Amino acid sequence: MRILRSVEQLSSELDAADAASKRSHAEYAALLDQIVLDPRAVIGDFPSDPTTPAYRDAQLSLYQAITGRSYEVASEETPFDTARMMRYPFPYTSQDPVVVGNYLMTYGNLIKTLSLPMHARILEIGSGYGPLTYHLASMGHSVTCVDMSENLLSYIRARTHDLPGHVETIVSDMNSLDVQGSYDVILFFESFHHCADHLGLLRKLPDLLEPGGAVVFAGEPIVPENTPAVPYPWGLRVDGLSLWFASRLGWLELGFEDTYLHNLLEKLGWSVVRKPSGPVSTMGIWIAKRTTEDSRFARPPAGAPWKVWQAADRALHSQMDFLPSLKSEVPAEGGAGYLLYGPYTTLDTGFYEVHWHGEAEHGSRFVADVACSGGTRILRSESIVSGEPLSEAQATLLARARFKVDEPAADFEFRIRLDSPARIRIDRVELHKC
Repeated sequence: MRILRSVEQLSSELDAADAASKRSHAEYAALLDQIVLDPRAVIGDFPSDPTTPAYRDAQLSLYQAITGRSYEVASEETPFDTARMMRYPFPYTSQDPVVVGNYLMTYGNLIKTLSLPMHARILEIGSGYGPLTYHLASMGHSVTCVDMSENLLSYIRARTHDLPGHVETIVSDMNSLDVQGSYDVILFFESFHHCADHLGLLRKLPDLLEPGGAVVFAGEPIVPENTPAVPYPWGLRVDGLSLWFASRLGWLELGFEDTYLHNLLEKLGWSVVRKPSGPVSTMGIWIAKRTTEDSRFARPPAGAPWKVWQAADRALHSQMDFLPSLKSEVPAEGGAGYLLYGPYTTLDTGFYEVHWHGEAEHGSRFVADVACSGGTRILRSESIVSGEPLSEAQATLLARARFKVDEPAADFEFRIRLDSPARIRIDRVELHKC
């Protein structure tokens, strides 16, 4: 490993790598693998506190010294051939069996590790070409993609428009993230390290998470202390390949010491589970969670419901046997099937929360879901085990589910399904606008 101590030395090495790339990718990669820059030889010492604006400014000064320009988010734009990418989407565009194999293992490992419930809502920040978006939407999940590039988001829309999961795209800089709503998972895949203000971004995320939700960092350059490519708590990676991307394309290629990032997340109120990368570097996963009560959506909304359906309402139906003349409640006495379905109501776009009220024997298990399109499209599904109420005011609240309507429909159902015998009765269904 050769240590470079000036921008002039770096420019000469990158020029040599560019020349080598015309002969072979292997030679180009080998040249870049041999070099690392000493950042302190370029701009001097960094402030001691890595959470201060002064430290961040020093890192941006290093970027400017290497690239010859001030950092702008527009520099992150990714040039690509849309027609070719439609035919050979990433990672297939590489046509390299190692690259394709490694990324397919990475995507599969991430999906398996997340083990998301059906029809989860996912916020993918820095979605890029959207390979993960494609897999997640193919599973029926709803994915909101945030990226600074409208070109990339347009490409994602073209690839995912006919998949079972709903895909929404938002043009936004993650440094000034402006997103509404709530999500089960906030996902960064090979993207968090492009954020110039990661501390500011992390502070915004709790307000976007559902109770029990998680922030996931996958494929990020989070490294042990004393790694030559990241010789500080966080900052510009100074290995040859990262410097090539910064110098030639203008990308902000940051890295993080694992101790720094772990301590920062804990200080901000997160508990962190780390899964090592294993055989492929991009397979490393960090999962950060907060307590359920930390979510601003943890409690049912206050105020009167927007709509109420009593058990006697003819819009509600059941597969269970009961006397219609006594329909002040919908009871189950040990059967299986849909205890409740309907009322086939019309809803416009927006967020809602449905409450099922009644009574259940302690430990009873059932599934509460929200569906439309003839019951074939499920927007939310919750597996419930009845327990003690949190308060006297919630004594009859059996289940609640927040859901988002992306496309208006005229046949929304709020269903209770029993997959095994249970003793449950439903008194009414309440719908709140959020």
